[in-house]
Amino acid sequence: MELRNLIAIGVSLLFFFVYLQYMENKYPEYRKSSQVAQTDQSEANKDIKPEQTQNTNQLSAPEEPSSAGQEIAETAKAPEEAHKQLSADQLRLENAEVSYQFDQGLSALTSIKLKGFKDRPGKNQEQLVELAKHPFFIQASADPKQVSPLVSFQAERIDNETIRFSKQVNGWMMSQTFRMAKQGYNAELNLTFKNVSNKSQQLNAGFFAAENLRLDKDSGGFFPSMVRNYETVMVSLDGSRDEEMISSYCEDEENVPALSGTDELVDFIGFDHHYFLKLLIPSSKKLSFRIAKKGLIDTMGNCSITMAAYQPQGLLKPGETVQLKFATYFGPKKQEALSKVDETLTSALNLGWFSAIARPLLSLVKSIYHFTGNYGVAIVLLTICLKILFYPLTKAAAVSMKRMQKFTPEMNRIREKFKDDRARQQQEIMKFMSQHKINPAKGCLPILPQIPVFIAFYNVLSQSIELRHAPFFGWIHDLSVADPYYITPVIMGVGMFIQQKLTPNPQMDETQKKVMMFMPIMFSFMMISLPAGMVIYMITNTVVSIAQQHWLNKSLDAKMQTEAKKA
Repeated sequence: MELRNLIAIGVSLLFFFVYLQYMENKYPEYRKSSQVAQTDQSEANKDIKPEQTQNTNQLSAPEEPSSAGQEIAETAKAPEEAHKQLSADQLRLENAEVSYQFDQGLSALTSIKLKGFKDRPGKNQEQLVELAKHPFFIQASADPKQVSPLVSFQAERIDNETIRFSKQVNGWMMSQTFRMAKQGYNAELNLTFKNVSNKSQQLNAGFFAAENLRLDKDSGGFFPSMVRNYETVMVSLDGSRDEEMISSYCEDEENVPALSGTDELVDFIGFDHHYFLKLLIPSSKKLSFRIAKKGLIDTMGNCSITMAAYQPQGLLKPGETVQLKFATYFGPKKQEALSKVDETLTSALNLGWFSAIARPLLSLVKSIYHFTGNYGVAIVLLTICLKILFYPLTKAAAVSMKRMQKFTPEMNRIREKFKDDRARQQQEIMKFMSQHKINPAKGCLPILPQIPVFIAFYNVLSQSIELRHAPFFGWIHDLSVADPYYITPVIMGVGMFIQQKLTPNPQMDETQKKVMMFMPIMFSFMMISLPAGMVIYMITNTVVSIAQQHWLNKSLDAKMQTEAKKA
């Protein structure tokens, strides 16, 4: 492609995105109109108190094993006088880290608030992170594969840390007891099944979980965000994590299970909400499970995800009891907190293909942060250390490029001599390079090891909760999201331009060099949607590379002049 065509494409893209930004600023209500209904509904949900959520919704089992899961329906409960109604305070469990609010009739979590985390950055923002924006249903079932009658739960407050919910269905007395840990984000969930009929019954003891999840849309801007809300349903089977992106799964019209298995070794099962988790960890690892959706996305942008897990218990005689024990984790994706509950939970922190590099990088960033008190500074210092570590490769590449530059005139004469015979030309050039020990591949050496480091750093910055809402300096208040004013991407582009000027590339012709000079502009546009912390890493990497290249150019030029004088 000719240079003028590339420039035309670049200018057209620039004009298009500037025009989009102009229209968005001039008519902000146009972009927001599609979100008004969602926002109003979200605010309405926040205003509903726990007392108001009682006697409203009811949960039913899936119609059959092939159905998508439970269905949340509006039903009438049993009369008020049939059960003792607990107050909102009695239906609340909390410790220093987290607060759970339950609905008595549904045994659903209507609120899971994390006390140490704010919804948005800023010292004046007091809205805590809410992990149950819609009721999160967890219900015991004697057979998750069959329809269960709609029966409301009775509730009993046992002590300061414990609530028990129970109901009787089809000759089974089922209870589920939540016991919150005195500190941390975990709790115990014990499911008890007692045969209260006068005959033996088959029991597939298990639970249903269901929740309506909102599919957040991108916030707009020049480019779609590369760190848009990352939400998945997931299960860990014998140490191997499997997951399905909620957005892509819900948008697919095909109604098939996201994840399913029979008699598997289940480490944990649940939801990954980007920086936070809702997980159930069975004590008895052998479970059959199914995670699916109920229908398509509704008009409010919600997708109903349902989860069923069970364990066949065989025939139970009248009066016999079976208990299933689970641990729960509703909290942040912090390695320390996860490992305290169960070491297998640390795999819930998904750092991608290069997790073996990402985890040490995260540990180093956190270690440096303890001394600096600023994650941005920690990223800068770690990047400098990495550049020093890779300096031998950088030097080897610079030496190779200088040798190429020295012998370029002679190789150009060979090209000119055999310009009508391409095969002979290549043969003679390879022979010449072999005689003078020239290896063009060495010029790529500094780049190759930085590619996995770049990807690993990206995963650390976009997935690690330690960097969520972490400020740097000035206008950068959150290292995990893009620079709101696009200043750092511009700095990055200028730095790349300077670096290209300093880096010798003798094999390129004039047209190729002009095309390469256009690359900093393209990279600047790519950086617009990256986390600010990632761009700071790239800027630091570029600045140190410029310093190293400048030093190497001077020292190698001096060495070549000295060798020339001796010759």
